[in-house]
Amino acid sequence: MGHRKIIILVVLYCFIGPRSLFGQAVYDGSTKHTFTTDYGVFEIGPMNAAYGHIYTDRPRIIFNRPIWTSANIFSSYDGDLVLQTEGNERLRIDDNSGNIGIGTANPQHKLELKGKLYLNSGPDDDGILWARHNMTLGTISGSYNHNVLMLKPGGASNGFLHSQLQMYVAHSEADHEKKVQIHTFGNSYFNGGNVGIGTANPDAKLAVKGDIHAQEVKVDLSVPGPDYVFKEGYALKSLEEVENYIKLNGHLPNIPSAKDMEENGVQLGEMNMRLLEKIEELTLYILQLEKKTNRLNDIEKRLVMLEKTQR
Repeated sequence: MGHRKIIILVVLYCFIGPRSLFGQAVYDGSTKHTFTTDYGVFEIGPMNAAYGHIYTDRPRIIFNRPIWTSANIFSSYDGDLVLQTEGNERLRIDDNSGNIGIGTANPQHKLELKGKLYLNSGPDDDGILWARHNMTLGTISGSYNHNVLMLKPGGASNGFLHSQLQMYVAHSEADHEKKVQIHTFGNSYFNGGNVGIGTANPDAKLAVKGDIHAQEVKVDLSVPGPDYVFKEGYALKSLEEVENYIKLNGHLPNIPSAKDMEENGVQLGEMNMRLLEKIEELTLYILQLEKKTNRLNDIEKRLVMLEKTQR
């Protein structure tokens, strides 16, 4: 019924007006109506058992009203479906693959856009959603082009604008937890698994294979500071005991061996505390030596005085 309405509207528009064409219509009784004017030919009719046809020898057909179809289908007959404005192609659907091209006449993918894409979904709406696990951004195979991903605010007269990259995990449909944030003006953090720089197998929260250049490094201690060395009752080894330990083990007491450090690395906070322990022990040894030196000096002075009195 909808197709009949379209045909009737077309016929009424084309053939009722200032220059009626009814007097120029020819109907052969079987396949079509033919309308001829000084400008060309227009044919309407079911020319076979499958389709109803509208033909003209003019380059265009003009409709001055919206076109409606009760079948809700709009299709090309034999070739790509092309949409134009002002005679210029704007969109193409490939007849064989179904690929859609905007700005290109030969789309190679389900949707191929040649030009810029502007999404205006609102400040709090999701702009792009996909239904599968992965989304790949990159150039097609064989295209010699580098890939650069930029988050660049357009800028506005209202004031400063920043960029953020946020990544979440979903515990449920309504429960999301932010794990990663990269912020161009605020705090950035990684709160997921281990992070590796120069390594694909990080074994700590941050694993760096290579040099680190920093102006200052602050380490939270996991072991107590060695002020216990200066407390009463600390079992300070004698220098003779230290010497014997070194002869037996080849390194200082409470300090890992070179082999152990090469195989297992060094815990920076723990090692600094152990080295500080050795420095504090050295301080005690120096103080002990100073006391012995002072006693020897006193003895020497007394001997000198004794010699003088005996002369």
